[in-house]
Amino acid sequence: MTSSAQKALSSTSFLEYAFLRWVLTPAVRPDMYRLVQPQAEVEISGRKYRVDYEIVGSEKTFAVELDGYEHHGSRGPSATTVCVRTICTLRVAS
Repeated sequence: MTSSAQKALSSTSFLEYAFLRWVLTPAVRPDMYRLVQPQAEVEISGRKYRVDYEIVGSEKTFAVELDGYEHHGSRGPSATTVCVRTICTLRVAS
């Protein structure tokens, strides 16, 4: 039986569940789920954000935000376009 990301990792919305089931499960081996941190706090340019998933590799770190960050904060609807459905590179090892 193959393990699936949606069983190994938490999700708090349908978009997060869909990402785990239809993107992450087919894309990575189950032993790599340990590299995925749900609801991670990240710092970019001195500001802290909470993203749906942080994927930390040996060379790159990615932030995955599926709901838009107004879901995690109180900035209101005008902030919804910042990271909606985007995978951003947070760090690249030199």
